[in-house]
Amino acid sequence: MDSASTTLVNLDTPSVRHTRPSDSNSGAPDHLMSSARFVKDLFETVVRLNPYYDDSPVASSAARMPAARELLEAELATLEHARLQVLRSMNQEVLIALLPPEVLGQVFLRLVEGVARDRGRYQWLSITWVCHHWRTVALTTPELWSRIVIRRSSDNVERTKVFLERSKAASLQIIIAHTQELHELMPEILAQVNRAESLSLSSSLETLLEWENALPTVAPRLRRLHIRRAPHQFRPIRDTRSSLSTFMAICQIPALSVFSSVHTLIDWSTNMFAPCLTRLSVQYPSGSGGAPISDVIRAFTSLPQLEFIQLDDVLAPLPENASNLPRIAMPLKLLHLKEVKLGATALSCAHFLQHIIYPASTVTALTFTTVLPETVELVTTVLASKIVLRDSTNGTRMLFDTVFVDGERIFLYSEPSSTGAGALTPHKFVILLPYVLGVDHSFVLDALWPKLPIRDVTKLHVLTPMPSMRPSAQSQHSWSRFVAALSGVEEVVLQGNPFAYVFSSLAAPQDSQDPSSAKIRYILPNLRRITVYDVIFRHEDSDESEQDPEPPLAADPPPFVPELIKICKTRTDIEVVVLKWCFKVLEEDIEKLQEVVSRVEWDREDEHQRPEYPQDEVDDRNWDSWY
Repeated sequence: MDSASTTLVNLDTPSVRHTRPSDSNSGAPDHLMSSARFVKDLFETVVRLNPYYDDSPVASSAARMPAARELLEAELATLEHARLQVLRSMNQEVLIALLPPEVLGQVFLRLVEGVARDRGRYQWLSITWVCHHWRTVALTTPELWSRIVIRRSSDNVERTKVFLERSKAASLQIIIAHTQELHELMPEILAQVNRAESLSLSSSLETLLEWENALPTVAPRLRRLHIRRAPHQFRPIRDTRSSLSTFMAICQIPALSVFSSVHTLIDWSTNMFAPCLTRLSVQYPSGSGGAPISDVIRAFTSLPQLEFIQLDDVLAPLPENASNLPRIAMPLKLLHLKEVKLGATALSCAHFLQHIIYPASTVTALTFTTVLPETVELVTTVLASKIVLRDSTNGTRMLFDTVFVDGERIFLYSEPSSTGAGALTPHKFVILLPYVLGVDHSFVLDALWPKLPIRDVTKLHVLTPMPSMRPSAQSQHSWSRFVAALSGVEEVVLQGNPFAYVFSSLAAPQDSQDPSSAKIRYILPNLRRITVYDVIFRHEDSDESEQDPEPPLAADPPPFVPELIKICKTRTDIEVVVLKWCFKVLEEDIEKLQEVVSRVEWDREDEHQRPEYPQDEVDDRNWDSWY
């Protein structure tokens, strides 16, 4: 629907015709306008020629012209009315005209969701200009007008007022970012919060405090509340007004199920949330110092229905020289929890996880702001207890079948499975920290993997980090020990051009070999499949006229084809090589691979398609981009 005057709907029956008098002369098809144009042209001809053919004096003719014009205009209006009646009769043949108005209104609601997302939040208004019937249905469907969005100074104040009026008693979705031009309208909008289902406010602290004064005392329909304090206008971190007490009072509304707060402080010692809350997301300003973990846990004791928790910079850091985590009185059971995402020091994250008991399928994502070698044993012991499932029947077993590692994060997750009564449901465990394979943090990997039964893992996915994240010698040794422990891996996925140490680890022999055995045993003894994903097989040839080309760095990725052939030639147990979205692949590359491996799968059409990465990468400041 490209414009307000376009005729729509093609259901193998005559299309819907424009029947609104207000726009009938602006958007109707040419073949439907012929009669009206004829009358109009006739009228203009008579007016133009009348003075030359009238026998009466010119003054008398001019006096009679208004009357003649009125007669012609009346005839034109009669013809126009008849034309509209014919069009309305023809519209009855269209299938969509047979829908009851309430059903057609629901169709419009679905249409609005898609159009507002793809073309802009007001493009859907064109449906009100198609025909009289559609406009009537749209105006009598209050839910169509219930989304009040103000994000820019160019947003029309009058249009917002019309939306408020036409929404009648429908539950509102209010999304406001303060602009000076709309300041005069804010009291009128906030006065409607008592019928709001969703409220999202973003502005400076001073403006948020001003809006608090205009809030109604009750908001019985409110289910979702989002408050964001503009980051560029921070007052001192511990300004007590940052708690926004009036907004926090709204959180006690029984219907509230979703609460999100960004850059505002919360008094966790008070019982502020309603028991039916299911999603809680809080981000403190950086450097705020966080809140005591005991207070946060105490607030969760009254929220048994929680399904989602996100705490970013909320948990106060524990002493860095702690030799033991603080004792806990009674673990908190959150049996409905599906996701928990924490951003804090490694000790604080571990201590928080110690406090709660949640289902094994819960998605867990941790962003460590700091982690020290002195405390890594404490941290990894707690993490292992959350990753490993222990039961009396099967003993200790891994909850995951895939390990994903790149330069700054470790993913443990399972693929969706629908086979077998005991099939695992999809779930993830993510550890995000700077340079987990770098010189400063490789000790995390060294301390964590011995505590995990990772022999159950069947897939290893390696994403090459950015070139600036060059591996150190220490991280390479850590990587080799880690890979050697993955004895159950059957498939390795190489995404991006790997560093040389990744290649060498795939063809490295095991440390302990039987001297009497003629067969060499390699690490990853069950490896049968290598999947190559988003790899450039060769780089552009350098300009021959270049005098002194820059020599490659030792840590640069090596030429891909020779390394891959070397692995497959060394390890005769590799059965399949799969190429997905690889670039600059030649036929001779495939031929060389086919000489050393049983089967090579390559769809050359993939080279011209930019891949949509299936990786579950976590942005440490934008969790919603991950899940």
